[in-house]
Amino acid sequence: PYTLGVSSAASLGAVIMIVMGLPNYQVMGAITAAILSTLVLMQIASRWRMFEPGQLVLLGTAQNTALISIVLFLQFQLDRADVLQWMHWVVGSIQNISWVSTVIFAVLALLLAALFVVKGRTFDLMSMGDAWAKSKGIDTVSERSQTLLGVSIAVAIVVAYVGPVGFIGILIPQ
Repeated sequence: PYTLGVSSAASLGAVIMIVMGLPNYQVMGAITAAILSTLVLMQIASRWRMFEPGQLVLLGTAQNTALISIVLFLQFQLDRADVLQWMHWVVGSIQNISWVSTVIFAVLALLLAALFVVKGRTFDLMSMGDAWAKSKGIDTVSERSQTLLGVSIAVAIVVAYVGPVGFIGILIPQ
């Protein structure tokens, strides 16, 4: 998600809400932007027939760079008070997590665990390579797209609440 631009898209959505003077809607803006970013990435990949994992990472890296540059540009449109709020959000923090957020994260983790259990055999076959998975009847493009969208939505929700806590690495946005 970090390399595919999901976290930077969520940051952009939150910053847009702050710039528009709607800081109470930054979570919704972050989730919406992250989902749109994933859909755009999948649409570009579909159009250019770039479904291999390495190709998706390259597309995502380009998208990530573009989105981060927009976020940094918007930073200069903020006044001083909004810059502090923006910096707190963009750096990320788990300091203000409530019990409601914790329950949301727990439900999200259970749903993702269920997804991985249900799709485990498919993921195992896909890990052997697309040709092998296709020979076993797996529609790799569809499976990869569905999985990418599902995981991106989950990451969008987490990033929307705590920001892109990249320094923790795998704990939050990955």
